[in-house]
Amino acid sequence: MDRLIAFGDSWTSGRNIIKDDDSDSLDLAWPAHLGRELAVEVINLGKGGSSNKRIWKTAIDFNDYRSNDVVIFLWSYTERSSVFTPQKILDIKPSDLKSKSSRYYRYFFNEYDNQIDFGLRLDHINYFLTKKVKKVLNFSIIDKEAYFCSVEILQTIEDVRSYGSNDNAHPNLKGHKEIARRMLTYI
Repeated sequence: MDRLIAFGDSWTSGRNIIKDDDSDSLDLAWPAHLGRELAVEVINLGKGGSSNKRIWKTAIDFNDYRSNDVVIFLWSYTERSSVFTPQKILDIKPSDLKSKSSRYYRYFFNEYDNQIDFGLRLDHINYFLTKKVKKVLNFSIIDKEAYFCSVEILQTIEDVRSYGSNDNAHPNLKGHKEIARRMLTYI
């Protein structure tokens, strides 16, 4: 294994690891801890607020996979969504009270549909990466999978907030170290 490539949302980018600091801390997030433990280069492509759809798109658009890479996904909440245009990505999440997001949740959101969409993306990205990289590992913040999905979520890690949180939404440094420790057992 030469590199660890991580995809996810703010739990991957390291949002709010430091108390009273709402920024990302890539060097303190779980991918950095895991990379140091494995003594490999880390490419952290986590982005705060990402939906599973955006995480999938980020993985599809990344064009530097190598055969000895290990790719880890920390999938997000199924309530989030995204809309892609050639120029930009519109992130849609329940915590965003902008008119576009509120209309989406009022008229279009359906949890069942989002679970099916997540299952399709999970199956697709694992198929897409199978012959490109050494290993693909899937973890999730929450425990929701589509009934037809052939890819296994190795572990749900929402409970790491019990290790502490600076904002009641993101794991603190101790939580990120615990995420890395758990993931290490699967590598």
